[in-house]
Amino acid sequence: MYGIRSFTEHKHWGCRGPLVIDARKKPQHAPELETDPLVQKRVEQLLSNYKF
Repeated sequence: MYGIRSFTEHKHWGCRGPLVIDARKKPQHAPELETDPLVQKRVEQLLSNYKF
């Protein structure tokens, strides 16, 4: 997170201008979760009984 004219006041970070959040994947992040096809099929069966 980066901010224009950033400051720390009473242990809280803030900024007075635009805020930029770097949400790109980083090498140290955990790998993405994968969907189990059997679980997905069961959930779809359960949810087919309800209207959304």
